[in-house]
Amino acid sequence: MNKPLRRLVAAFATASLAVLGLSACAPSYPEATPITNDMVGVQMNMWSFASIEAECEFLGQAGYDWALVSPPQESIPGGEWWSHYQPVSYKIDSSLGTEAQFKSMVKTCKSHDVQIMVDVVLNHMTGQMNGKGFAGTEFSKYEFAGLYATDDFNQCPTGVSQIEDWSNVEEIQKCELLGLADLNTSKSNVRDKLVAYLRDLRNMGVAGFRVDAAKHIPANELKQMVDQLDGNTTFISEVIGEMPPQSEYYAFGHVFSFDWITQMRNIFSSNGLLGGSADQNYFDMLSPSDKTVTLVSNHDTERNGGAVTYMFPKAFNLASVFTLAVPYGKPMMYSSYAFNDNDQGPFADFTGYQPKETCVANYGPDHGAYEPGEWVCQHRWPAITGMIAFHKAVGDSKFTNIWQEGDAYGFGRGKLGYVAFNTGDTDVAATIKTSMPAGTYTDRISGGDVVVAADGSMQVALASWTAVAIDVKSKK
Repeated sequence: MNKPLRRLVAAFATASLAVLGLSACAPSYPEATPITNDMVGVQMNMWSFASIEAECEFLGQAGYDWALVSPPQESIPGGEWWSHYQPVSYKIDSSLGTEAQFKSMVKTCKSHDVQIMVDVVLNHMTGQMNGKGFAGTEFSKYEFAGLYATDDFNQCPTGVSQIEDWSNVEEIQKCELLGLADLNTSKSNVRDKLVAYLRDLRNMGVAGFRVDAAKHIPANELKQMVDQLDGNTTFISEVIGEMPPQSEYYAFGHVFSFDWITQMRNIFSSNGLLGGSADQNYFDMLSPSDKTVTLVSNHDTERNGGAVTYMFPKAFNLASVFTLAVPYGKPMMYSSYAFNDNDQGPFADFTGYQPKETCVANYGPDHGAYEPGEWVCQHRWPAITGMIAFHKAVGDSKFTNIWQEGDAYGFGRGKLGYVAFNTGDTDVAATIKTSMPAGTYTDRISGGDVVVAADGSMQVALASWTAVAIDVKSKK
């Protein structure tokens, strides 16, 4: 072999080894299943890691497929819930628990077929001028040792100190949100730090992320971070309002439907407003079903008056039932604690960590008054867990057999299910035409029997602000 040929072969071999080396070094993450429309998730708002771990057996048995965990990283210390949304480092150590507890939670939940999703704060750090984080990390507002320096943060180009004009996309995405130090995600070194945090969480077994304040990050810059993780990682962006448009974030994930929250508040805020809601033409005009996560409330909207909440239990219960009953979106339920102060976070013990949460006795819409700090545990309410089974039984079947009588309203889901609501103050007894096979069914709401006659009709007795639901899998 002559020298030029030997050099060519050697060069080819070196290049091949380099490619193999790059492939060998490509990130490999634990298995994760992207969320689909037939799945049901739940936001476990401010639940500690140990408490979620203990609850995951129930979540799996009830049919929940994924659970969203509040921001787990080190943040400013404080008893307010929003302190968790002000990071000072990416250590997994906060009042919610330690990294060891976090990893144990993820592992245990996976054993019960419940994937863990994490609320991540990528837009900003804390707004405090200086101090020590929960785990002892020292910081100043624009200096975070080992992470960011002053020039890694945006300087507002419009001459204001923080966002004032909510119609100005440049201001929304380059100025400070409520005085929080705004990360300059156009810089590769900033994105690298954020991606490293996401990769660490994926390597711990996390399946995906809720991106807090995603609208404040330009979609192309967020996509550059998303593209550095594997395609099985789920991303759900928080994009509230019309500017920037939600559609900019569809290319790399899902969005939360805050329009749905508003619709649920409007429909279930008074008697008889549900009529006409089973309109497929209306649903076809909404954001794409396969890109949309539907929810009745979350940690923000239950405090700002934007949603129906546990404080209106019968309305919240039926809004959750309706969200699981319709052929639209990827539903996420909600579970949290009672409060009488919008800033109030869960109680912690003398160590600074939260003790294990305990659900109130007799949880459900008929529980009555709550004391601040009690765990409402909406995810355990019988109507909601019953409707998870309904949601999975009816799949993507379309509306049929729409029925209305006074303030009562119902609809079928093809030949696979039927649900009827009474949002009036008086009881309703009726015979409803369905497409369901004849037989005796278990009501997913009350657990009682519902009989469908040979002609497909069913007789129902609907008390005020209740519902009844049957599906082919509840047939006895």
